[in-house]
Amino acid sequence: MDKSGPRLARALASLLTRGTWLACIVIAAGQAVSWSGGLTTGATITTAGIVLVVLLPVIRVGAVLAHFRSVGERKFMAGCVLVLVIIAASVIAGLGA
Repeated sequence: MDKSGPRLARALASLLTRGTWLACIVIAAGQAVSWSGGLTTGATITTAGIVLVVLLPVIRVGAVLAHFRSVGERKFMAGCVLVLVIIAASVIAGLGA
């Protein structure tokens, strides 16, 4: 196994921190638009921010998968793919319910 663990952890922390701040800004902008009278547009913008919050863990798994692919860790790649398949199956099941 390579020694890029701490670097990867910092990169993932940065990704999640920036993504969370971006989602918060988008949600706040949506609320501001709603309060100023644009209810439909504001709701759409707010929903986009919430979707971003929900997608952040998926983006993290994708980033970890890309890292494991670059270093050739097949077992960990398989684990990441399994997690993504479970998430996709959950989304599909949730949309069908």
